[in-house]
Amino acid sequence: MNRPSLSNLNFKELLMEVKSSLKTIDMNLDILTSRLDLMKQCVDKHESRLDHLENHASNVDDFHADTEEHLLKMDKDLDIIKAKNEDLETRSRLCIIGLPESPTFTKMEDFVENLLCKLFEDALSPVFSAE
Repeated sequence: MNRPSLSNLNFKELLMEVKSSLKTIDMNLDILTSRLDLMKQCVDKHESRLDHLENHASNVDDFHADTEEHLLKMDKDLDIIKAKNEDLETRSRLCIIGLPESPTFTKMEDFVENLLCKLFEDALSPVFSAE
């Protein structure tokens, strides 16, 4: 069998090619390493931003829940205030029959006291007193 024999020259050329290829691989590996480092920095930056956004979204949810709860309480308070207002408006529509349109007296309290005393005479005297 005829085997090709490697001469010293062929071996040196082959060794030079391997060294050249290794240098190229090392350069490409350095480039890939630097690109991976940049990608890692970018991923870390995005991870940090996502954490910040998640925290902010959580805070907004908490604020929304608190605001909604406060709004419901205010709605209940408003209903109570409306009911009280309606009650007060109804009470302010009292009409006292026999009250002159333009009284000639100076104090309304004296007039009402005299009117009540005349209407109820002495039936309420132990209970009724004007201050």
